[in-house]
Amino acid sequence: MPIGRLSPLPSSAEEFALLSEEMAVFLVRFGPRLAASREGISERTLRRRFERCGRRLAVYTKESRLKMVPRLLATDLSLTTVSDRLGFSSQQTFARFMRREFNETATEARRRLKADS
Repeated sequence: MPIGRLSPLPSSAEEFALLSEEMAVFLVRFGPRLAASREGISERTLRRRFERCGRRLAVYTKESRLKMVPRLLATDLSLTTVSDRLGFSSQQTFARFMRREFNETATEARRRLKADS
């Protein structure tokens, strides 16, 4: 068992439903290669396990990011840190993601989230 392993990756659809949020965060932040390495499997095996469950790894990663954005923007973390935690290679990539997915900038979203709470 690799050091730092928190939970096994799913090998069936039932197990996939139980994929921990912690693993999702790690996958989003560090990418599939390191997530697979952390679990002691190859990146290809990780992708196959998702495919067996009828999911694509890229779609799962994007969905996880979409869920994480509001939680991270509601904190006092800098936008650079939020971008890093979401696994974006640059703030510009994060800015494009925010515009495309939320139709607003990260700053606008942060203001809206803080006003709503």
